[in-house]
Amino acid sequence: MSPKTKQIYQMKVTLKDILPPIWRRILVSSDITLFELHFILQVAMGWENSHLHSFYIKGEIYGDPTDDEFEYLGTKDESKARLNKIVSAEGFRFTYEYDFGDSWEHSILVEKILPAEQGQHYPQCIKGKRACPPEDVGGTWGYETFLEALQDSNHSEHEEYLEWYGGEFNSEAFDLDETNQALSHVLSQLKDGDWRAGNLSLTTEEGLPVGIEALFNPDRWAGLLNQEANTLALELNIRKDAVALVTYLRDNKVTGTQSAGNLPRKAVADVAAIFANPPVLEQTTGEHSIRFRSEEDIWPVYWLHVILALGDLLSGGPGRRWRVTQYGKAFLDAPAAVQVWIIFTSWWFKTSWEMGFQYFISDDLFPEGFEDSVREILMENPAGKRIEFISFADRLIQKNDLQWPIGDQKMGRTILHDIIGKIVIEPLVEFNVLSAVNEVSTEYGTQPESPNSSAKALVAFQLTPFGLSLLKTVEPVPGIGPGKNAYSRL
Repeated sequence: MSPKTKQIYQMKVTLKDILPPIWRRILVSSDITLFELHFILQVAMGWENSHLHSFYIKGEIYGDPTDDEFEYLGTKDESKARLNKIVSAEGFRFTYEYDFGDSWEHSILVEKILPAEQGQHYPQCIKGKRACPPEDVGGTWGYETFLEALQDSNHSEHEEYLEWYGGEFNSEAFDLDETNQALSHVLSQLKDGDWRAGNLSLTTEEGLPVGIEALFNPDRWAGLLNQEANTLALELNIRKDAVALVTYLRDNKVTGTQSAGNLPRKAVADVAAIFANPPVLEQTTGEHSIRFRSEEDIWPVYWLHVILALGDLLSGGPGRRWRVTQYGKAFLDAPAAVQVWIIFTSWWFKTSWEMGFQYFISDDLFPEGFEDSVREILMENPAGKRIEFISFADRLIQKNDLQWPIGDQKMGRTILHDIIGKIVIEPLVEFNVLSAVNEVSTEYGTQPESPNSSAKALVAFQLTPFGLSLLKTVEPVPGIGPGKNAYSRL
C-alpha cells in the first residue's frame, strides 16, 4: 500500500477511574499489530513494560498466549492480529489493560480514520495531559494515596513515599516532544530484537539504559579486558552461578510466586543443582528432615537472583514470568571479566548490602555513601598487603558513626563486626576483590562457635590485583550518587 493510500487511526487513550483524567491522543498506522500497539501505548503513556497486559476487543482477549498458561482465557496471539482487521470504523472503543495486579485499564476510542500525510512519521502523539502514575503504586486507590501523601508534608506516609519514588512527583507533567522522540524509535526497536523476552526501555544510542551512561561507559571496564583477568573471571563461582541462573530463566518458563515474586520451589531446586557449589535444600536434625519452603530459604540463589533483577538482567515479579532482558542477553555474550564486572556493579550500585546478612537489618543502619567509604579504605592499601579485619571494621564503624541499638556497646561492636564480615567481606571474597586470610583467632566475634575449637576464622584479608581493577571501576560518579535501590522483596 503506498503512503498516499495508507490509513492512519487517530485514537484517544484515557486511563480509567482517575480524575482529572490522564490521556494521550495518538496517530498510528492502521496495519500495525496489537503487539506493536502495546509498545506504542507503553511509551505514549509512560509505562515501563514491567507487567503483563491484554486487549479486550469484541468479547475476545488478545495478548501473549504463553502467559495464558492453562489456556483458560482463550487468549489470541496479539502479534498476528492487525488493527485494521479488528477495528474498521470511527467511534469504535476497546480496552487495554496493563499490570493485572494494579489493573490499569485504558479506554481507547478511535476518533478518526485519516489518510497518511506524506513525510510524517508514525506513530505520533499529538496531545496529552498529565503524568503517568508510577509503576507498582497500587492501582487507582494506591495512586490517590500516593498523591495525598506527597502533597501533605504532615501525612504519616509522606517521607516513605518520597523515598520510595525517589523525590518529588509532578502529576501534571507531560512532555510531548520527549514522548514523540521515544515513539520515533519504538517500532525499529521491536524489529531489532525479540521484545517478548525482555523489557522495552528508553535507551541511549549505545543501547544502555538512560541515566546510567556514566556507570556503564566501556572506558570504566576496559582495564579488565586482558587474558589474565578473563582467565581468573572464568573460574569465579559467582560468575558461573549467574550465567547458570540467567540461562535457566532464558530456557524455561518460570512465573514468580503470587506473594513475593520469588522463584517457585521447583525452579529453586533446578537452579541450585546447577550452581558451582550446590546449596543444601534439606536440613536434617536427628531423624527429621526439613526441606526448604521458599526461595528465601536458599540464600545463595535468592541473593544472586535479587542482584541480577535489580541490575536489569532479569525482569519479573509477583505472578509475572521471569524473563531475560536485552541487557541480560548481552551479559551472556560478554567476556568473562566483563560478566563479573556487570554482576559486581549491579551489587555495588543497585543492591542494598544489608540483605547480604540474611537476617533483618534496619535500612537506616548504614548511611548513604557507606560503600564509598569501603572503597576508600581498601584503596589505601596496595594489592597483597595484609589488612587486619578488626582494624578495618572499626574504621568503617567510626567513619560512618555506626551504632548497634543495645546498651552493651562492646557487644554492639562485636555484632557490627559480624555484620560487616557478612555484607562487605564475604561478597568481596566471592568477587575475588579480596583474598581471605583465615587463622585461629582469640578475638571475640571472630572466633569459631566453640572457644576450644581449632577451626579457622577470618582475621585478615588482602586486596587482589583483580580486585584493585574492579574497585577502580566503581569510583563515585559526580551527579549519580550511590544509586541504591532500597530492598524489601523482588
